[in-house]
This record gives sequence, structure tokens and C-alpha cells, in this order.
Amino acid sequence: MLITYAIDSTTPLVVIVGSTGNQGGSKLASQGVEMVNVSLTLDNVDEVNKAFSGANIAFTVTNFWEHLDKNKEAAEGKMLVDAAKFAGVDLLVWSGLDSVLEISKGKYTTVDHFEGKAANQVWYSMNHLLFDGYIPTKEADGSYALSLPVGLDTVFPFIDAAHDYGLFVREAIESPAFGAGSEVLASGEDISVRDMLAQLSQITGKQVSHKRIGDEEFMAATRFPHRVALKLLKILRGIWPYVHRRTKPSRQHLTRAPRTWAKFVRITDSRFILA
Repeated sequence: MLITYAIDSTTPLVVIVGSTGNQGGSKLASQGVEMVNVSLTLDNVDEVNKAFSGANIAFTVTNFWEHLDKNKEAAEGKMLVDAAKFAGVDLLVWSGLDSVLEISKGKYTTVDHFEGKAANQVWYSMNHLLFDGYIPTKEADGSYALSLPVGLDTVFPFIDAAHDYGLFVREAIESPAFGAGSEVLASGEDISVRDMLAQLSQITGKQVSHKRIGDEEFMAATRFPHRVALKLLKILRGIWPYVHRRTKPSRQHLTRAPRTWAKFVRITDSRFILA
């Protein structure tokens, strides 16, 4: 697959994924657009990230027909979204499809060339773009502010799921403290908004403050339908503080200590933490 770059320095830099054949690459090349050949495979993540470097706008699409594997297509789509996010693009245009499985209410289960792209759209929406409201945003004075409908003393369970979730699964299987009918609450650390922001400021060297906003403003910022935004609000207001009171026992029998918020911040590129 090819990635193309606009070469006029006076215009935004645009990255186009999948510009191949008569409809894409050859037409662009004939108009003086620089063509860069990059293998968009899961073992080539570093080169894919480099291809998006400096881009202002990105158009991305995955190619199911290259390998006929919906799971591989979903993984490749995730890689592209992550690369665009890592590059800090201003606009990501995603070419996707709806889930036929979902639309048909389970009647059609094997339309794989739709399902891979549908999974990509879920990742695109849930993990990067629509949830930027949970990330501190830059203010006019160069500082950062986290806008939440809860106060500084609100305590949230924190977990680096990719790194630590398996610890709790193993605990549920191996620890005699847990058995049939018990529950393991996966929280690496329970931490207040106040402490989260203080540690974030200290580690990144950026001033990060708390901005209390109203319920309606928060729900609007999520960009979700009202019913979904309302559920997120209820999670912040009620479920997480309730869970906090019951998470400690689930950390007492782990095979190693889970990652704390501070450790997570130290090892994570700040571009994923500060918008």
C-alpha cells in the first residue's frame, strides 16, 4: 500500500493511505505529489509512524482483500489510528463500514469485510478522538486543564489495562482468596483527581489544573448521543467512587505490583496524555 504526501509547503500536509492503482497513486504522482511506499503491516509500526510524521490531515482506509482476515484488518486499522494520533494530526478522515452483524441483529455473521472496518471505527471513536475530553487540553497561557463534572477529591480506580489486567485474571484463577461467586475488581491504584493532576504536573513539567464543568457541558464534550453521554456522567459521579471502596482486597494477592498512575505517566509519551 502507498502513502502519499502533498508537497506544497504553503498548504497543510496531507497523508493518504491506500492511494494505489488508476484511481489513486498514478493520478496523484502525475500531479507532482510525492509518493512514499510503506508496508502497512503490524511488524512495521515504526515506519508507519514515521510516514504520518508532520501531517496535518490524514485519510486512512484498510484493505481486507489483501489478506481476507477481519481480525488482521482490525489490528491494522488500530495501528493506523494510533499512528495518526501519535503524529498529532488535526483531522483524521476514516473510511469505514457499519457492522452487518449488528445491523441485522445477528442474522448475518460472516460479512467479514464489513466487520473488520466496523471494529476499526469503534477503536477510532472510543480510544482516541471522542474521548479527548478526558485528556487535559491546552489553555491560551500554555498551561493545561482537565475539565470534569466532579471535584478534586473524587477518587477513581486507575489501571493500565494493557500491562496489568492479566494480573487480576491470574489472581482470580490461582488465589485461594477468590473462588466461585467472588469478584475481582481490577484497579491498580485508587487515586484522587487532585493527586492525579499533581503527579501529572510534576512528571511532565507542565502546569495541569482542574476545571469543574456542568453536567450538560460534559455530556456535550463527549460527542456521544445523550443516552451514552448520560451513562458516562453516571460512571464518573457514582459507579467509580462506589467501586473505589472495594478495590483494595483485589490487589492483595497479585503476583507483582500493578503499575501506578505516576509510573504510567513516566513511561507514556506525553502526546497521549496532554491534548
